[in-house]
Amino acid sequence: MDGGVNDLISRKKAIDTVRSLREKCDTGDISDYADMMVEALSVLPSAQPTGDLISRQEAIEALEHDRDTMPYEYSASDAIITIKALPSAQKQGKWIFAPDDSEGICTMCQYKISGVPYEGQYLIVPYNYCPNCGADMRGEQE
Repeated sequence: MDGGVNDLISRKKAIDTVRSLREKCDTGDISDYADMMVEALSVLPSAQPTGDLISRQEAIEALEHDRDTMPYEYSASDAIITIKALPSAQKQGKWIFAPDDSEGICTMCQYKISGVPYEGQYLIVPYNYCPNCGADMRGEQE
């Protein structure tokens, strides 16, 4: 596992994981429960303003809740094991600022944020996440 249970994973990859497990053991009851797991992952709140990233921990907790209601415990257990092994989807970027602070550029996607002129200088209030690619921008800046 890349970053532990508190990191972010792709909702799409988590759902695809559950769907692939459903296809491996496609009997009526298990398919119904796999659909319940997909629904549980689908309604989790996004962890960032952009993209489809969700908390790995919340995904595991949602599936553990469903596991307790399923007659086929192994299907949810397999999904939980696979989700624990999914690579972290969180990108780490930083803002690189122009010498006069007139703009900042995301190192991941080159998205630009503009400074606001104020008393002969520019002020930039950088976002914690890039509004374009969703990269976590809370690390050191240049």
